[in-house]
Amino acid sequence: MAPSDSIRAVNLLIRDFAAHLIDDSNMSPARTLVQTRFRGKFEEFKRDISDQRRKDAWSEWISFDEGLRPRDILGPYWAKARLFIHWLLSDYRMGELMFTNGSSVEPLGDRTSIACKLSGVWTITADCFDLFAKYSYWHKALKHAVKKRFKSYCKTQVQSQREIDRILWNKFKNKPEFAFEIFKFKLLCTVKFVRGNRWSTVPKNNLKDRAICLEPLCNMLVQRAVGLGLRSCLKSKTGIDLDVLADEHRRRISDSFSRYDRFV
Repeated sequence: MAPSDSIRAVNLLIRDFAAHLIDDSNMSPARTLVQTRFRGKFEEFKRDISDQRRKDAWSEWISFDEGLRPRDILGPYWAKARLFIHWLLSDYRMGELMFTNGSSVEPLGDRTSIACKLSGVWTITADCFDLFAKYSYWHKALKHAVKKRFKSYCKTQVQSQREIDRILWNKFKNKPEFAFEIFKFKLLCTVKFVRGNRWSTVPKNNLKDRAICLEPLCNMLVQRAVGLGLRSCLKSKTGIDLDVLADEHRRRISDSFSRYDRFV
């Protein structure tokens, strides 16, 4: 039996077992919702409609995006929120380097480890290049990776790295930050510029697909560093820790759901 057939058989067994345990006559609305979503994860997958599911996800995403319209006049609450955010980010600093899971705009297949990402294609958008250059210049590991990539680039182009270094020195030696300018040029030679992210889908359940956007690798590193900086400001100024917020929310509502189930 092929692995895909084994997975399908197990999924169907779990689905049927869950359905056998359900007693709809005594089921509360909350439990009914959970059971319905659970069973949706184990419905039999039909490959002949996968293309249609992808097209439906695209149509739904486009329809929602085109329906977004900014308000012409913003009320006083928006100004108050802006002042709060300004105070919150008054001492903002970018966070640490952290690689995210999964693929990027460049298809990686199953080669999604950090080592594979560092040795693969570095994709980036033009508007993110300057920020990524500054971030990687002051990050010891990324700076070392750029130097290794530039060395490989010189070999690929059959160029003498020593000669290129001499040319770069003569070109940028009168600049205030000549070392950074040389590094920025080397980084420019080792990245691949793309126009933006790549749209795709993943199964939300076996009946519907969810739209996702796969970002350029370098953009993801910058976005992650920006996000970690935001989390740090939020935690230090307000005490809200987004890393444990979901668990805290789950704990707080657990008693409420238990009381609700007794009276439904």
